[in-house]
Amino acid sequence: MMHAVKTLPGSDLDMSTDDKLKDFNVRSKHYGEYIKTYSDRKLYKEMFKPLEHLNLKATEVLDLGSGIGLSSIHLKNRVRNIYYLDYSYEMVSEGLKRGLIDANKVIIHDFAKGSLPFDEERFDIVIARYCIHDVKEKTELFAEISRVLRANGLFQMVDMYAIDEISRSFYNKIHGWKTQSGIPVDTFIESLDAYRNLFEESGMIVVSVSFYKSKVHTIEWVLENQITNERRMFIEQMALQEIKSHPSLKIVFGVRMSRGKGLYMEFPVVVMTGRKKLDT
Repeated sequence: MMHAVKTLPGSDLDMSTDDKLKDFNVRSKHYGEYIKTYSDRKLYKEMFKPLEHLNLKATEVLDLGSGIGLSSIHLKNRVRNIYYLDYSYEMVSEGLKRGLIDANKVIIHDFAKGSLPFDEERFDIVIARYCIHDVKEKTELFAEISRVLRANGLFQMVDMYAIDEISRSFYNKIHGWKTQSGIPVDTFIESLDAYRNLFEESGMIVVSVSFYKSKVHTIEWVLENQITNERRMFIEQMALQEIKSHPSLKIVFGVRMSRGKGLYMEFPVVVMTGRKKLDT
């Protein structure tokens, strides 16, 4: 069930009212031009470590929530095939324009609703980078990821995580307001234990965990058209107020003002890789 990106396949997405979808459509043109975490070699190195022992030339990869294709670019010339699944037509189209993804290996699909349009045991590796936090019903999605993985296949999740409830609330609040929408969108950043449980419950064993800091100046969100300058100032004021109430947040997120660049923050990110059990 592979669809080339030429026209938008029929789907149940309402592109005029879905705030998250509109956000990604607007972000697509400048995505990754200013925010370095999207193409940071340090992150790619952490992502590659759990995979380097594999016979990559024979592997079939699914880039889940692929965006413009930066999530799996480090594997592009090392594996047999990469298929790119995203629910933003504009994002994948931008990836095509930049030559980051292949037109005949793109699927437009809303994975946040839990189902994946593939047969069982279709892929050797599934990668989901910076998209799992957008999914509320993670249990259903993880079960689907496990279903489409071959026995001993690997699922690698790269996403933001919270060290406690205070940081989780702060994290979700900041990213909820990082939107062009007039109201915050829902984000669902979880703890490490919650993510581990999702792997285990879906029939996967966590085999590797490493950590990374996503370093961002809020002005970069404006430059990439993720938010307006007015929204940037609102987020900064909100963040500083939260830190005033909970001083530990300043340490966890490395928060400081940076002249001309807005608020500087370091977001904790986990690279968690699981292997599908043989008897799943």
